[in-house]
Amino acid sequence: MSDTTSPKSKQLFNFEGELVQRAIGGDSRAFEKICTTLMQGYDAVKRKIQSSYPDMSLEFYDKVLDLFIDRVLRIFSEPPENAIENFNGLCATLLKRSTYDAFDWFSAGKRDRKREIQGDMPIGEDSDSITFIDTISTEVAGQSFGSQSSIFSGLDRAVLQENIKAALATLKPSHQKVIRLWMEGYTEKEIAAETEMTTSNIGSIVSRTIKRLRTVLQEDGTLVRHKK
Repeated sequence: MSDTTSPKSKQLFNFEGELVQRAIGGDSRAFEKICTTLMQGYDAVKRKIQSSYPDMSLEFYDKVLDLFIDRVLRIFSEPPENAIENFNGLCATLLKRSTYDAFDWFSAGKRDRKREIQGDMPIGEDSDSITFIDTISTEVAGQSFGSQSSIFSGLDRAVLQENIKAALATLKPSHQKVIRLWMEGYTEKEIAAETEMTTSNIGSIVSRTIKRLRTVLQEDGTLVRHKK
């Protein structure tokens, strides 16, 4: 992964020492102000990563944010020496480190998941399947309906999962495999290599699968439309 936070990473943050001191001292307003700016810095780095690595999954960005927040909070709970004077550079360094660590974590996880792929990967009762069902439900619900937006009707979580599982079961096993790999962050090229399909077929399958799932879930009343 190329360095998306350098050489200008230290310019991401420019907190005044007095604000940092107040925040470390327990001033909630100062702390909230710092957190808001830190999130803006994270968003800026996220946009740079997306421009260079458009295929990175939401899972990766969530990991970056989790690591970054955890490390920044340690500064406030256990301030290191010269924390106030070095706060700007320290935060930029933590964001950079969190990005690299998340990338290593994501790459290792992808290799592990690839080794676990067997057969056509039908949707089962295991925890990974349940997590996948939750993820695909968000993806399907997030699709645009022109001037309308879609959300799931007020169903019990278990019922919702069962309905989505039933919808997924209407897909061909090979298409289940494609959509699952896609949701886990694999690129179309990687999925094509794994499934022995062409990259153009992968893109078409993903698009048609999301539309099919959305239609099935609308027909059974799981997915409802609401005017904006």
